[in-house]
Amino acid sequence: SKLVELSDQAFRRGALVLNDVPRLIEMQDRRWLLRVLQERGVPMPRFVECSREAGHDPALEEHSDHIIVGGTRIDKPFVEKPVDRRDREIYVYFPMNTGGGRALISTRESGDIEYVCR
Repeated sequence: SKLVELSDQAFRRGALVLNDVPRLIEMQDRRWLLRVLQERGVPMPRFVECSREAGHDPALEEHSDHIIVGGTRIDKPFVEKPVDRRDREIYVYFPMNTGGGRALISTRESGDIEYVCR
């Protein structure tokens, strides 16, 4: 990325770099951030990782009131967040006894939230 190039140039020229750019980029990956928080014992809500990158296809079962990912059951409603923290499309999945389906909660740069039922 352009930010990494600029950071590398600054380092080569001996400039004072105030931010650890590679670490800031790593922090955009929710999986990386959750692992670091777990390693440091930070309390977090229960979660499962369901990543389909690099041909990885986790076992996923969807039922009317829950899902099972890799053997772990998560009851609906639950929230699905993208890996990239900059991706603002977040889904909430609902159980069938409340009408089922999912709702897109999309936050904008301004912080405003848009609700879209699908």
